[in-house]
Amino acid sequence: MPQEIKRHGELMERREASSSFVKYPKTKSQWQEAVDAADFWLKVDSLRKYGLLCGGPTINVDRCEAILRRGEKKGVFPTPMPKVTE
Repeated sequence: MPQEIKRHGELMERREASSSFVKYPKTKSQWQEAVDAADFWLKVDSLRKYGLLCGGPTINVDRCEAILRRGEKKGVFPTPMPKVTE
């Protein structure tokens, strides 16, 4: 059964089983992963809005944007996409 806890004004959920524990970034590398994931999902959402992609999970755009804002305050930005060369 999930437990809800308050942290930094946000409602979070913690699952009792360790394998399904919802992680929240603490270290810089964890923040980098979270920011990169949020950036990826916002791009997926944009592709869907332009009709270039169909299906997939529901994207929580507000949450992704909040992660990007919090990451920016910590000096963490999305990793740039590598340049494609032929």
